Amino acid sequence: MRRAFGEAGAWFISLLIAISTLGAINATIFTGARTNYALGRDFPLFGFLGRWQDRRNTPSHALLL
Repeated sequence: MRRAFGEAGAWFISLLIAISTLGAINATIFTGARTNYALGRDFPLFGFLGRWQDRRNTPSHALLL
């Protein structure tokens, strides 16, 4: 992009990569937390993951894991 469109083209591609990366991280966090939460709800050994925090309205332990 730098050769074809100069410095502006390189910045544009870098910005697109950063936005795409942030979107993928967001999806990974919420998908992972959902599966961990479901694991905690289904199996007593992992019950701490299935606790819902009413104050924050989130499954905090599942998100942290």
